[in-house]
Amino acid sequence: GGDELMHDQAAMFPELSPMEQAFLLIIREHRGAVNAIGLPDMAQKLGLGRGKNGQRIAQKIKKHLVEEHAVPVGSSCGEHHGWYTPETAQEIADTIGQYESRLRSLSVLIARTKRCTPAELLRQQAIQFEQEAIPA
Repeated sequence: GGDELMHDQAAMFPELSPMEQAFLLIIREHRGAVNAIGLPDMAQKLGLGRGKNGQRIAQKIKKHLVEEHAVPVGSSCGEHHGWYTPETAQEIADTIGQYESRLRSLSVLIARTKRCTPAELLRQQAIQFEQEAIPA
């Protein structure tokens, strides 16, 4: 049946840990953005529970599979948010768009933070203190 086929596919990646193989089998069941699996559900299916710690581990597994093994994992923040196996060029483009959006956001955070020298932070705190000290 279908189960044997999936186990055969996992066997084609002997370099993956059992947890990575489990992730691969689960993500392949979620084909297309409309079938995306949310992070808490993925963590639970991996046996990690739905909590933040299990979710962090699931995220690390996904990151490793994408970066080190070139496993295509779609990411959607839309109506069906979560991870999925991309089926179309558009789904791959949408996932890249998600990553680029995060990258732009991080770039702004980095630039803003770099401008915050200790002197600048002290100046901002002094202004804030003055504003708080002035009775309304």
